[in-house]
Amino acid sequence: MKKIITSLLFLLLFNYLSAQIIKKSLDDNWQFRKSGSEKWFAAKVPGCIHTDLLANSIIPDPFFGDNEKKVQDIEKESWEYDCNFNISDEIFSKNNLYLAFDGLDTYCDVYLNMHHLLTANNQFRHWETDGKKYLKKENNTLHIVFYSSVLKDKEAASKLPYSLPEERSFSRKAPYQYGWDWGPRLVTSGVWRNVKILAWDNLKINYVHFIQKNISSAKASLIAKYELIADKTDTVSININAAETKSISVSKKIILNKGINSIEIPFDIINPLLWMPNGAGKANLYTLKTTIVKGNRIIESSENTIGLKTIALITEKDSIGESFYFKVNGKPLFVKGANYIPSNSFPSQTTKETYEKIIKDAAEANMNMIRVWGGGIYENGEFYDLCDKYGIMVWQDFMFAGSMYPGDSIFVENVRQEAIDNIIRLRNHACIALWCGNNEIDEGWYNWGWQKQFKYSLTDFTTLWKDYLKIFKDVLPSTIAKFDGEHPYISTSPRKGWGRKESMTEGDSHYWGVWWGKLPFEIYKEKTGRFMSEYGFQGMPDMKTIISMVADTSLYLQSPQLKNHQKHPTGFETIDEYLLRDYRKPKDFASYVYVSQLLQAEGMRIAIESHRRAKPRCMGTLYWQLNDCWPVVSWSSVDYYGRWKALHYFVKKLYQDILISQIIKNYKVEVWINSDKETITKGKLHIELMNFDGKVLWSKTTDCTVNGNSSAVVFNIDSAQLLSNYDATKVFLHTSFTNNATEMATHNLYFTQIAKLDLPKPQLTKTMKYLANGNAEILVSTDKLAKNICLTSTIEGHFSDNYFDLLPNETKKISIKCSKEEYTELQKSLEIISLTDSY
Repeated sequence: MKKIITSLLFLLLFNYLSAQIIKKSLDDNWQFRKSGSEKWFAAKVPGCIHTDLLANSIIPDPFFGDNEKKVQDIEKESWEYDCNFNISDEIFSKNNLYLAFDGLDTYCDVYLNMHHLLTANNQFRHWETDGKKYLKKENNTLHIVFYSSVLKDKEAASKLPYSLPEERSFSRKAPYQYGWDWGPRLVTSGVWRNVKILAWDNLKINYVHFIQKNISSAKASLIAKYELIADKTDTVSININAAETKSISVSKKIILNKGINSIEIPFDIINPLLWMPNGAGKANLYTLKTTIVKGNRIIESSENTIGLKTIALITEKDSIGESFYFKVNGKPLFVKGANYIPSNSFPSQTTKETYEKIIKDAAEANMNMIRVWGGGIYENGEFYDLCDKYGIMVWQDFMFAGSMYPGDSIFVENVRQEAIDNIIRLRNHACIALWCGNNEIDEGWYNWGWQKQFKYSLTDFTTLWKDYLKIFKDVLPSTIAKFDGEHPYISTSPRKGWGRKESMTEGDSHYWGVWWGKLPFEIYKEKTGRFMSEYGFQGMPDMKTIISMVADTSLYLQSPQLKNHQKHPTGFETIDEYLLRDYRKPKDFASYVYVSQLLQAEGMRIAIESHRRAKPRCMGTLYWQLNDCWPVVSWSSVDYYGRWKALHYFVKKLYQDILISQIIKNYKVEVWINSDKETITKGKLHIELMNFDGKVLWSKTTDCTVNGNSSAVVFNIDSAQLLSNYDATKVFLHTSFTNNATEMATHNLYFTQIAKLDLPKPQLTKTMKYLANGNAEILVSTDKLAKNICLTSTIEGHFSDNYFDLLPNETKKISIKCSKEEYTELQKSLEIISLTDSY
């Protein structure tokens, strides 16, 4: 009997596996050469020409020193890639054999066994082509010739009667690889995503779209929309089940016609668990399994993870101008997050572990949204899976940034297909919140002087703007309506340029009066729009990162190697100008690195506090930028190696549900509390005027009720009266809000510039121990005010807090995850400094 059961199970398993689509990876056994050369070298797929040349020691590391300059000729060459492979009898016997390319960068011809299969011209598209008649069981050769994108750009540009602002505009390729003010110029080519054979007999699921028609706490009504390709007319059953609940069990018998079939199956989920953004609840997900059954055989299947939610972008005229805020599951949500750029100049090198760290870092810093910026790439599936998991909403730009684009029929159709591929790939993800047509093109057209710079005639002007409208007001919104229809779309970001008064009253805003305009940080208190989708300031990366990117002899600001890792034309000059406004001149290079991070963090603190105080007039804040694509001096809060700058530690506190901020306005100290909680929070407000030795000069404790989703002044006092008997350079106002003796939020207000504070030299002490939970615990104490305490170590990882002010006679507990071996290293290498050590 056991043998019979085993045989039946094996037969069922064989029928299950053999009937379904087979995916054979072709990511192995690749080689490459420069066109015209006889010599081949080993290649890695996914990858690119730069990483393959580096792996074969043909070029130096482009991320080190000024090596970037030494590898620029690569972009002008054509490169060839070969893959040799065999296929099994099982695959070869299938009725349909297709080759699928998830990413080809960018212009190339693909050959199979010397037969031309396809011509590709878009890095962002998925390509599939029938290879049945050319495939053999053994000794197949896949040959791809990649052509220079730069030369293709020049060729296309020469055919236009006018110039576009950027030559990169002609190629559907990652714009940032042509260089940005935080990134190198490394124009790649190659097989940058997976290659596979798709083998099937009679039926293939092209895609499934789970359309969420009506969502409530009682019931979620969905439609499963399938596109199926069938080789023949047939009758099958489609079944839908969920791993998370037995309440989802749907089966429908359908008749398939030969060719493309569009099938819709409605179903309900009773008492659904909604997907909530980080901080607002749990990011509940459902794994929906589709099986297509013929008789007792599963002939095709698919699995999709979805989250049930409603999302709307509310843009309504009001007394101020026009609102811009998100409603998630029927409730307005204050958005807290950052702009995301690709995590590597060579995107194929970004691992799942790197993605996980970035998204976890965002979630740990209490973010609920990331904007995938339009000068990068549509990210890999792992990125969006992780955003689904951690409750991080995604504002998804299409990949257009800072330039005008062609409008000929070939280019526009290429864009349409690019949009279709990526909308279909991403639309089921719970994290998707918004589609945005482009980054800063409207702003560039109206405010950057292109018409004068490029001497556009009236005819040029009319043609360029018509082409712009064709893509961003027609093609993209109509494609979204057809293939998604659930998520909102805006044509550009920002709505208005930062030099226009409307940018503060309507739409989203990119405010660059700080940094580009060199206005003081305090201007953020005045320049708060309806939704702040870009603003920022540069800070140096971690010292360990700097040591890894330049030679030991280049650890000074004017070194050519370090300058190559500062891509803004006036970057160091701008940092210096702001630094000397607010801080004393650092005594050495390491101190400059530390103080520059404090400068960046303090500037962004002023901005974010202002944005949150302005709630509900302002309903979102996304600083520029979360991460880096290489080791660099930039606006990021987390550097290329995942090391937290001071800004990220600050953001973790600034994005908490309850935030205290203090400002001096009209000669009064105002204490504000902002709450993103749904419910009322009751507690006590503690305010102390203290000198730097810890003596309390004045204090007040009062009951405090903080309403849900609110921002209000909870206390004010005349600043002159408060300071009447004290030196403003030697005192500060410490405020905290406690709930049942638990500290919910705290804030220190200083009454003059940090550079003018008469800070004492604190005596810092520490004790350490290793805990059973795998954390090292560090207790840090001080006798006097220790401003901006910074902990550093040679081990990797971030501390539970850093760059914080430690009050006189206070002890603070800090932890860091580490192994026992790392703890030994931590004991030896831990250094603790405060601001007074920097000058």
